[in-house]
Amino acid sequence: MYTGFITLPTNYKFGMPVPDSMLVLSISVLIAFLLYNTIFETTPLKGSIGKMILKLIVVDVNGRGLSFPRALGRNLGVMLSMTIWAPFLTVLFNDHRQAWYDSLAKTYVITKP
Repeated sequence: MYTGFITLPTNYKFGMPVPDSMLVLSISVLIAFLLYNTIFETTPLKGSIGKMILKLIVVDVNGRGLSFPRALGRNLGVMLSMTIWAPFLTVLFNDHRQAWYDSLAKTYVITKP
């Protein structure tokens, strides 16, 4: 299938090598996700556009916005969780309903006051 810039395979079978174009696309999406969320969490919005719509913000333990390194670490944890899925279940067993990456980064996702 030709999409304009990248040729996507339409008859992919398990065990076939992944085309270079798919690797480039996957890495580009991951980098865009990481930068988008990290930058938005360090702005006065304190979260992505989706969090803004849902009236949620990401704060540190003192209720302040995140620094760039803390937001970057948090979002690297989010990306790692997306590959495994099971770590999202930590929300069910944590007293503060934090995912494991929020616990490590010492951040909270709260309702905007």
